[in-house]
Amino acid sequence: MRTMDITGLSKAAVLAALYNASRPQRMGFLHYDPTPMIEAQAQQILDRGATYFDYLQGRVMKIDLAGNEIETWLYNRDNGPNAAENAVEALRRSGDANAGNIQGAHQAGKAAAIKDVEEHLDDETTKEVRGGVATFGLGLKNVKHILGPAVERAKR
Repeated sequence: MRTMDITGLSKAAVLAALYNASRPQRMGFLHYDPTPMIEAQAQQILDRGATYFDYLQGRVMKIDLAGNEIETWLYNRDNGPNAAENAVEALRRSGDANAGNIQGAHQAGKAAAIKDVEEHLDDETTKEVRGGVATFGLGLKNVKHILGPAVERAKR
């Protein structure tokens, strides 16, 4: 597992930077909000006691801000190689949770996620049994009527 030290940074700023750099993913487009998060909004979320974020407003996060070190591998798995490290370093350098390269990472990730969804909107759900173990592949065809328009909104 990869960890990153965030000592000396505001956790609200870190949350906002990671959120702003992250992408919507698959069904996350149904809740996707393209508006960047500011530090004050992130602080309100943290003030409610949340420290672990799986998805936030449709964006994939997979990050825990409970301590001064964050494990980055799940965030990076879904947002791209070194995505967490790049966002936090951009925040450290600029002091801005929505610096240009953070927004650039979000836009590139969103474009890749849109392409992925569009390529799979007609996929059927599958079931395969091997050695008595059932494996399901969740297709998007059954939700195309709601997911398709959500992806179109994200493109605008």
